[in-house]
Amino acid sequence: MLNTNITIDRQTLEDTIGDLSESQSLLARERDGINARIAALDERIKSLRAKLEQAARTSNGKSARLRKGEGVNGILKVLTGENGVGLSQAQIVEKTGISGASVYRTLTKNPDKFVRGNDDLWRLKK
Repeated sequence: MLNTNITIDRQTLEDTIGDLSESQSLLARERDGINARIAALDERIKSLRAKLEQAARTSNGKSARLRKGEGVNGILKVLTGENGVGLSQAQIVEKTGISGASVYRTLTKNPDKFVRGNDDLWRLKK
């Protein structure tokens, strides 16, 4: 391999450093602009999610009433994934997002689908 030296005059080197500094400043401004746009999008997403949640509630602040079969289907879905281990009523409420009263009513009104074990865990009826 050849070892050759290349010489650059001082002015060219200073101009190159100046150009690189300008490019760095431009990229930093672009990054700041992108970060600001990302933050604005995050705020818009939060706002839209809040509107969705608000729309799901009635005027008195309660959640909208479940459609016929929605409670049963939601509970069946979470209990099916438990492979017979069972879940407490509170765990079912947490996993489904259905109110505690609705979960209790659905579990007790459907003895053909759900059974409560001696350990107070709810399971699918076999």
